[in-house]
Amino acid sequence: MVNSNQSQVFDEVAALEALDHKGLDTRYQDLTGEPPPERIGRTLLKLAVAYEILRKPHRERVCHVA
Repeated sequence: MVNSNQSQVFDEVAALEALDHKGLDTRYQDLTGEPPPERIGRTLLKLAVAYEILRKPHRERVCHVA
């Protein structure tokens, strides 16, 4: 069974497909606070952004505990 948080994560990851390279750059920077690596291709950048989206709930939980 998928809860609403999981559904939101799935939707965020699915929405990456519609972003161009510039949009992925922006999303990466929003999630990490750093610019994406230089000369990274769109496919790898999309995977990096998806990873950061999947990691976000865990990162927030760790930050609240500390």
